[in-house]
Amino acid sequence: MVAASAPLRFSGVAHPPPGSGGLGDGSDLSAGEITWLGSGRLNGRPILREHTGDEIGRCLTSWESQNGALCIEANVKDESVKKEIRTGKLRGLSLGTDCLHLEEGGVHKDQREISVCEEGRRAQTWIYEINGKRRHRFQPASKAAAR
Repeated sequence: MVAASAPLRFSGVAHPPPGSGGLGDGSDLSAGEITWLGSGRLNGRPILREHTGDEIGRCLTSWESQNGALCIEANVKDESVKKEIRTGKLRGLSLGTDCLHLEEGGVHKDQREISVCEEGRRAQTWIYEINGKRRHRFQPASKAAAR
């Protein structure tokens, strides 16, 4: 029997700052929701591959970044998924949000899981570090972004 290798640990952005590339479908998080979730509220949530299948890991912690994004650190135990993350095939993150649209208006949101994916639907939701080493960086190259 072959012993499984150590879990792969990664960190990245699970949700961008409010107003910067959301979906506009009621599942986007407000600044207050990001602050609340960023205080470790995602700890222990399952990690899935593309929102399907069995759990492949767990969220270890969550925090709000300096620019207002919701960040996570998680681990993955599944050997095939670890390989896909290392090679860059899976380099995005996506929140699995259960949305209840209320009669009186508004949406109640519950973050059920976080998925590693080829590319998240929200802007800038990437895995940035793998096992403590920087692997991805968002570099805007437009003249307007440089201001």
